[in-house]
Amino acid sequence: MTTIPTSIHLIHPHNRARTVMLILVLLAGALAIRLPYYPGNAYRSVDEPSYTSGGLMLAEGLAPTYKAAPGAPIVWTSWAFAMVDAARHLQYPDNADKGVTPFARPSAALNAALFDAYHDGTRLRKVHLIGSITFGLLAVWGATRYGLLRGGFLGGALLGCVVAFSPLFVSFSLMTLPHIYAWALAIWAMYLAAAGGDCRRRWAFILLGLAIATRFEMVLMSPLLLWETWGTMPKPRSWNAIKGLLLSAVAALAAAPWLLTSLLTNVRSIVAARVMANNSWQGASVESILTGIVDSLCLQAGLLPSIIFLLIAMYAGLLFKPTRGRFFWALLISAAIIALGIRGVGQSLFQEGPLVLTILLLSAYGLPAMGESWCKICGIIVAVAIGIGVSMTVLRAEWRAPAGTNAPVAEWIEANVRPGTQVYWDARTPRQIVPTRSASDAMWTEAATAAWRSKLAWANDPITGEPPRALSIDMMPKEYSIYRAYFILGGRTRLAIPRFDVYPRYGLTVRGETSFPERLATTSGVYVLTAPKIEDEINSALGKPVMTWEQKGSMPTYVWARGTVLLQPAAP
Repeated sequence: MTTIPTSIHLIHPHNRARTVMLILVLLAGALAIRLPYYPGNAYRSVDEPSYTSGGLMLAEGLAPTYKAAPGAPIVWTSWAFAMVDAARHLQYPDNADKGVTPFARPSAALNAALFDAYHDGTRLRKVHLIGSITFGLLAVWGATRYGLLRGGFLGGALLGCVVAFSPLFVSFSLMTLPHIYAWALAIWAMYLAAAGGDCRRRWAFILLGLAIATRFEMVLMSPLLLWETWGTMPKPRSWNAIKGLLLSAVAALAAAPWLLTSLLTNVRSIVAARVMANNSWQGASVESILTGIVDSLCLQAGLLPSIIFLLIAMYAGLLFKPTRGRFFWALLISAAIIALGIRGVGQSLFQEGPLVLTILLLSAYGLPAMGESWCKICGIIVAVAIGIGVSMTVLRAEWRAPAGTNAPVAEWIEANVRPGTQVYWDARTPRQIVPTRSASDAMWTEAATAAWRSKLAWANDPITGEPPRALSIDMMPKEYSIYRAYFILGGRTRLAIPRFDVYPRYGLTVRGETSFPERLATTSGVYVLTAPKIEDEINSALGKPVMTWEQKGSMPTYVWARGTVLLQPAAP
């Protein structure tokens, strides 16, 4: 029986300098391709503000916004940011907190820190963007190390290039979402597992637990990690595997305890969002489904070369006796994870990190299987991987489509609109306007009483009997977190900041209003909208906006004003 070659120059190089140079070049290239697309204050996803505000809620002792998608690194970063700023306010209180009793000073300091973070979230956003870019580079480094270990120099180049240059990894490195954190942690867990040794193996399971505490679907990486460690795990292997998984569970719950404290809500959310809601492809033709998978996996995720090498690795594993068992199980594990990923493709392939990482990491095994005579072809395929990643990142604009604005819209409102004016706020920016105390209290009252009833009825229509009050807050996590921000902003009234009667667009209804344009057409006030274009209904109801911002890399933002609400004529 033929065996897989194990000493090939390009597959198993012994030149440490070349290995270090490869890592440095890939890290430099990854940073170079990300910096030109730095988003600034323009969100790339509407979920970004809710994730970043989770740690601010935690600073108050509340559960984060998305508990089933725990996002531990982002939550704890926001928590630390708030605590450091609270310490500053405790040491140097401003005029708004003068006269506060010593007993209440810690609460006042935290209140001031949260007020600052909600009012102007640009500093916190920069911290998170730096973290996302950093973990994106760590993912490149870890993927390269794993590729070098399992596929030699070309394996390191292949995996490193995909993570460094494909639109999937580049885009999530430029968003304040937890995905890139989870992927980087899982990649490093796989590398430590492959490197061998008791200490590395324990850290591999700890990192897997941290990845699960970041994105819960990373639990699907557990079989792959067990497969990677099984050959070097001391006997009894089954007992040591159980201990490793228990270590991952402890790490996950230690990093994200709200996974356990909100268990019922998390189970409901996972079932609703990851299973029941993934039906957008029902009724679609087989051709359209295959086209979507090829586009998502092969082009946007840059996995076409990896899929080729993965098929080679599986073929080699079934052909060569020494690795038959390992690759046979790899085949089964891959099939299971790919099936789960395709089941979830109705939501988004980009959400299925285990699917992408499984294809990527296992593809490194295909390089040694090809043998020395195929090294040049391997090099060509790796070059194709670089070309696909760079070209898709540069040429395709879908991945970097903005969902927010860089426009100074809040500053413009504060400078040009009379305080106390009704402002219908549908802008997507980390810089917020400050509500009056009455508006703040009205929003918080709605979040605590009326809104959960309407959302519960909407989600479970028709409801029979009295709606349950238990878990009512968890039924509307995004609305609750947003209204909490405005409730905090309604305080500190001694500050000399313009305040407005704010109606923010985040829930199904906002203080009884369901249509901002229709409401403004019959009263005086200001309507602020961030959207790709102005709908015909808005044009017919409100006419031409008094202010427009249209910037590259930023979604357009428009302002309409009715009545004598402007302090001065709007700038052209």
